Amino acid sequence: MEMSQRTPLYLGLITLSSALAAVTVVWAGLIGFGLIALAIEALGRWPLR
Repeated sequence: MEMSQRTPLYLGLITLSSALAAVTVVWAGLIGFGLIALAIEALGRWPLR
């Protein structure tokens, strides 16, 4: 298997992209959880007003 001189660069970019994607998914999950929790709390208190 022949590798180019740029192979380590490409592997590094793939690793960095994967790490960023994982972090983005975690943040999206936390924000989504927070928004859903706020909505549930708001709906739970709404009829009492």
